[in-house]
Amino acid sequence: MSQHISPPSGQRGPADDDYDLLTYAEASARLSELLAVERKRLAVLRSEPTADPARVEALQQRVELLERSSERYRQHVDSSEAFNRLFGQSLGRD
Repeated sequence: MSQHISPPSGQRGPADDDYDLLTYAEASARLSELLAVERKRLAVLRSEPTADPARVEALQQRVELLERSSERYRQHVDSSEAFNRLFGQSLGRD
């Protein structure tokens, strides 16, 4: 008889995978929160007189990437495109 062994604290087991799915709305909300934090970090970094230009540029690029991702997820929230791709049906909202 095999016993179920739980993973160490803070680690995930195979059974946890099904419960870690996000809706587009949840992903969009998380991206918006992260984007706000990163924009603030960028503003603080830019205000430092001795800020490393390479760090500023890297963080600026990260913010731009997050902005594009956030916009893409907001568009998915507003359409049934993803549902149609997965299930081949319309939700009647488009």
